[in-house]
Amino acid sequence: MILQDKVVLVTGGTSGIGRATAIAYAQQQAKVVVVGRRMDEGEETVRLIKEAGGEAIFVQADVTKEADVEAMVDKAVGVFGRLDIAFNNAGTVAENPSLIEQTEAEYDRMMNVNVKGVWLSMKHEIAQMLKQGSGSFASGGTMCIVNTTSGVGVVASPSQLLYTASKHRVALARQLYQRHRTRYARRYRCGTEKKYDRMGAVVYGTAYQSRTGRHPKSSLTTNQL
Repeated sequence: MILQDKVVLVTGGTSGIGRATAIAYAQQQAKVVVVGRRMDEGEETVRLIKEAGGEAIFVQADVTKEADVEAMVDKAVGVFGRLDIAFNNAGTVAENPSLIEQTEAEYDRMMNVNVKGVWLSMKHEIAQMLKQGSGSFASGGTMCIVNTTSGVGVVASPSQLLYTASKHRVALARQLYQRHRTRYARRYRCGTEKKYDRMGAVVYGTAYQSRTGRHPKSSLTTNQL
């Protein structure tokens, strides 16, 4: 299997897409680092993986805090020796649909988790991957980063103003990292919750099917770093 013995880090792995993807990676014989704020739910994801014969650990971390993000990468490397794949999936959705009633706290929470969390995660994941120097899947190497966006990261939703803005930022980041591809020769993907990227290194489609009972039907344009 293409993912056999690869080390995969999944943020937001305590439920939903994150849990389904973590399990799907493990089914492909990857070693999975499940990351999240909720210990009980994270340990449950690990239990499900181990029960099926997979290998996984849980790291409790808040992706809005740089010390936590640095620690989660260090833990992955400390236990498994390296980091090959990162799925930055942690995010938050709920918000007041009325712009004039939204609070500064709501704005900060949405942007900190959905935007800052992805930025911090990529910062430390890329640093570790560059240190390893093994190259991208496209060039026969072992490294890949996937970020979850959303359908509203492509088409705006008037009832989800802050969420839409945050996911557009994640989707647009793809273009910025593409410009750095000569410096960071890594594969970078940006998948929506209802769409996925057809690359052998990522089992996002499998996870989506597992979570919803149906297979995603289309894919986004994607770019390499």
